[in-house]
This record gives sequence, C-alpha cells and structure tokens, in this order.
Amino acid sequence: MALVGDLITFGATLRALREITTRGEGFLTAALKLFAHLPRPMQGLLDQIPQKIDVLNELVKGVEVFSNIGQVSAASSVSRFVSSRDDGDTKLLIWGIMTDANGKLLITLRDFRPFVAELLAAGHPVLAELLAADFLAAYAESTNRLVKQLQRVLAAK
Repeated sequence: MALVGDLITFGATLRALREITTRGEGFLTAALKLFAHLPRPMQGLLDQIPQKIDVLNELVKGVEVFSNIGQVSAASSVSRFVSSRDDGDTKLLIWGIMTDANGKLLITLRDFRPFVAELLAAGHPVLAELLAADFLAAYAESTNRLVKQLQRVLAAK
C-alpha cells in the first residue's frame, strides 16, 4: 500500500509541475513566488543566483532536459522529435519524447556528457554512439519495467 501512496503523491507532484509549466513559468520562478513578502528585485536576484553558479544550477535545475510534445495528430507525418538545451552548457542529457500518429512512444537522446566529446575528438564516434544507445536502451527498459510493475499493482486492486 505504501507504493500506491507514493504513486498518488508522485502524481500530485507531476500535476502541480504541469500547472506551473502551463502558466509558462519555471519551477524555480514559481517557488520564488512563495516568497511574496520579498521585493520583486530581490526575487529576480534570487532567480539569477543558480544561473551564475554552475554547481547550484545543477542542484536546483538538474543536468537533464525532458521535452515532451505529447501525441501528434493522426494526420501528422512527424516521426521523431529532438529537443535542445535550455540554459547553456549545463545540461548533459537532452531527452525528446513524443507519441507518433500510430500511438508509439518515441524517445530520443542527445548526450553531452564529457566523455562523449572526448571519444569523438579521439576518433571513436562508433563507441560514443554505442554508449549513448546503451544508456537510452537501459532507460527505456527500466521505464517499461516500471510500467509493468504498476500494471500488476493496479490489476491486483
């Protein structure tokens, strides 16, 4: 039952984050609004701090970008989606997520981890691609495993 409670809490968190992004805000900006008693210049200053300190930016905003365009229309010919970095060079993994017109979930990965550039510079593009593909396959496998576990839990209810 603890798993179901955690899933409910996780779902509520995702809904709250969706509401924030639907309003066109970032999570950090929405969090700053909780400090309504602070003057606006102070809020802006606090918002800029993580952008100036890379380590803090990674802690607050993470090193990954997840861009989900949802499901394309049935008449669409779009067959893949690739996203981009949203705040300079701090993002290392850029995930593009979409569902095609046939209902198939497609995930793309742009890998900017330091060893990828080093492998490319050393003349090993195939190895760099294989490592990125392995990482993507492991991600997809663990996501599929989670979905199957959730289906079993919900079916047992």
